[in-house]
Amino acid sequence: MQTELEGMKELIVEQKKENENRQKSLAKKETELTNKAKELKIKDRDLASLETQVKNNIASARTPIVATLSTSKSNQSAKANNNESASPSANPTARANGNAAIAAGYRVLGTPYVWSGKSPGGFDCSGFVSWAYGQAGYSIPSSTSGLAGIGTKVSSSNMQAGDLVFFNTYKTNGHVAIYLGGGQFLGAQSSKGVSVVSMNNPYWKSRFTGHVRRLN
Repeated sequence: MQTELEGMKELIVEQKKENENRQKSLAKKETELTNKAKELKIKDRDLASLETQVKNNIASARTPIVATLSTSKSNQSAKANNNESASPSANPTARANGNAAIAAGYRVLGTPYVWSGKSPGGFDCSGFVSWAYGQAGYSIPSSTSGLAGIGTKVSSSNMQAGDLVFFNTYKTNGHVAIYLGGGQFLGAQSSKGVSVVSMNNPYWKSRFTGHVRRLN
């Protein structure tokens, strides 16, 4: 009986140790689950913020922008000499089409970058711009060299949402995107695909020389 009691004591001790180990394991798993829950909450909050931002940008892009005419003779003379618009576009239809192109672009945010891509399956920069304006009823070139000469040249100080902005990357005017206003542009970037980027980003700021075109 003494031997049996000692065996039972050893069994109880082993079971106690096993229970303690299980409790430690459960506590560790509980901590891991708590941390994961916190991470998911943060991700959900970030996604909600991004969704709100995208919705606001789309609403802004779809809001008609009131165009005004400049009656200044000096401005008209400068425009004739430099082939630049010294004031906002006076064509409401062109402005509405620019907004429609932006709205189309937002619908394909995140589309991967594909060299020579011209469809929602994959875009390069000029292919994206050509496609977006195609959704707005414009038939424009799908190369940066072709896009660099369309419409009207605009001073960078008068940029408006819907204007085409060019950057000197691997060549002069090697990258093109659609200006959104507020110092941001929408385009197909080789690293991020179709995305919204700040003009103040050091990389793009150093490559923007002020070449802007406005579709009439």
